[in-house]
Amino acid sequence: MWKDIVTTAIIGTERQALTIPQLNNATGALFAQLDPNDRERTLLCTAAVVMLYERAGRVAAAAVQPTMTPCEEETLAPCSLLSAQHLSMMLNGQYKDVLPEWLTAISTIQRRAPEEYLPALLEAGRTHSALRSAILPVLGQRGIWLAQQNPAWNYVASTTNASAWETGNLAARLEFLQKLRSTDPQQARELLAANWQQETPEDRATFLEALRTNLGLADESFLESALDDRRKEVRRVAVDLLASLPDSALCRRMIDRIRPLVTISRKWIVKDTLTVTLPERCDDTMIRDGIESKAPGGKGQKAWWLQQMIGIVPPSFWCQESGQTPGVLIQLSQRSEWQEPFLQGWVQAALRSRDIEWIEALLSEPLPRQGVSDKGLLFRALPPNRQEHFARQVLQAEFLSGTNRDTTSWILSNYHHQWSEQLSQSVWDQISRYLPGETKDYFWWNAFLTTIAPYINPIVSTKISTNLSGIASSNAAIEKFLNTLQFRHDMLKEINR
Repeated sequence: MWKDIVTTAIIGTERQALTIPQLNNATGALFAQLDPNDRERTLLCTAAVVMLYERAGRVAAAAVQPTMTPCEEETLAPCSLLSAQHLSMMLNGQYKDVLPEWLTAISTIQRRAPEEYLPALLEAGRTHSALRSAILPVLGQRGIWLAQQNPAWNYVASTTNASAWETGNLAARLEFLQKLRSTDPQQARELLAANWQQETPEDRATFLEALRTNLGLADESFLESALDDRRKEVRRVAVDLLASLPDSALCRRMIDRIRPLVTISRKWIVKDTLTVTLPERCDDTMIRDGIESKAPGGKGQKAWWLQQMIGIVPPSFWCQESGQTPGVLIQLSQRSEWQEPFLQGWVQAALRSRDIEWIEALLSEPLPRQGVSDKGLLFRALPPNRQEHFARQVLQAEFLSGTNRDTTSWILSNYHHQWSEQLSQSVWDQISRYLPGETKDYFWWNAFLTTIAPYINPIVSTKISTNLSGIASSNAAIEKFLNTLQFRHDMLKEINR
């Protein structure tokens, strides 16, 4: 029928009339109402009837969708209504720095986040990977189920689903490998080794970083093989990991190289001396072991080789060789013309080995050309209890006064744990001593108070609020600081009631 309609429309109704079929049904009854003398109207109405007839007679296509597995029953009770309101405020940008504390506290009492906040919480984990380990325990069964419906949240599924390693994207595979590394280091290493040659060079370097968790000498053979990788990024990660193992063959090889170059002479009458012979060349074996031959701008080439070698040698070696403490050795290097390669090399070695004695000694000394970020790395490498001990020692020197207060600022800004009552009291003593007379120094105090507000112990916060309330109205930084303290106090009180 459509062929006749199209043909008539092309030729024109004046030249050819449309022949309408005789039908004994409802469609035929519609056609019978048409006036064959009105050819144009007959053509258009017939086309409309035929179109509707064909549409009405077509069977709708079936939607092909996989059957959705229902969510498992919840095993955790939801948090209280007030705690949920606190969560909503943080997810909406208010007091967002307090969110990790809320997550940890809710997890401790074995509660979960309410269903209506799961999408925003999952999205927060997507954009801030540091939050993921704290988010997972409060998701509940529905949060895990919901994450499976959105590929953007596959970081949740990757921690519970082994298929993520075979079928997931880079982020999901890395998340799974890191999780497996924390529970079964050997299986994680073997899984990576089995797929090593099929991975892209970029992904090999990324996955190799996962071995940092539970790193041990059992990983040495695999890491040694990675030293021969064609990709520089892969070799750098392998060197960094091997240098973190004081008993590794790499560390022993580097000790053998540096022992003839450095001599520490013990003298009783004059001060001890540090004698250095710079390496003459950087051969292929040194390059394989992580020594970069080309020095960055501003550094001498041989001094650069020396610095890198020192950065791989375990710092405890120097104490064993000289019989001196780290503090004495640091002071000895400062009297040498080679103090910069020694100090910067020791910083890198201390970070790799997590040698607490060396880290604290380096933190106590001025480091030439070292910025706040380098000292921040050293401070964060300390265990939390040693971080607090070091911070309290600094505060005893009243470093919130004058130009020395920047030292306190970077220390406390890198201490990302809830402070003890003793440390909080020490900080408050400093604040109460200097803040009332320096309220005009807005920018520094704003940054400092914003940094420490999420970590001061709530036990001390009430006392702080009482003493600072008098000047809060005239200083926005103090008002914001007190509001954060009050929010944390109310939040934790509700969770722990």
